[in-house]
Amino acid sequence: MLGNLTMLFTKYPISRGMVVYAILWPSSDLFRQAATNGIQKDKTTSTDFMRLTRFSLFGTLWVAPTVFTWVKISSRLIPGSSLRVAAFKALLEQFTYGPFSIVTFYFGMNLLEGKSSKDAWQEVQNKFLPTWKMGVKFWPIVQTLNFALVPEKNRVVFVGLASFVWTTCLSFMEISPSKCKKV
Repeated sequence: MLGNLTMLFTKYPISRGMVVYAILWPSSDLFRQAATNGIQKDKTTSTDFMRLTRFSLFGTLWVAPTVFTWVKISSRLIPGSSLRVAAFKALLEQFTYGPFSIVTFYFGMNLLEGKSSKDAWQEVQNKFLPTWKMGVKFWPIVQTLNFALVPEKNRVVFVGLASFVWTTCLSFMEISPSKCKKV
């Protein structure tokens, strides 16, 4: 079985990240649910399994492929792995992939919750800036290390591990009421 997985991961490199995100994204939300037991959106159960499913689907089918694509594009656009190049890639990411991922997270998760696109967009507008500000403090350090020290074939997995921490934060932000007024 291990040989089959190795063959799959070699033939389809994106599958490594998808497996990691299939486990880490719902795990990070489960961690958040355990930490906030009783104050989550669905107060009828101690664990919101539908929410875990949404996190798993979103992480596996959207986040892992987009991270994989971003890593490939950034590695081709800006070759090299020196500390300077890595820091530049990490900074560039904060103004390209970072905003894209935040918008798609809030919009996508709201749609998966059955909300309208108008409500999903409202949540994006209310939570984008605070989330982006938090991400700018976290991701440049992670990505500089990633681009400088981690071999390309392991970068999506490394980012997946950092994503556990980040997704736990996103989970907290997603359940929190917006501090911004609705327009």
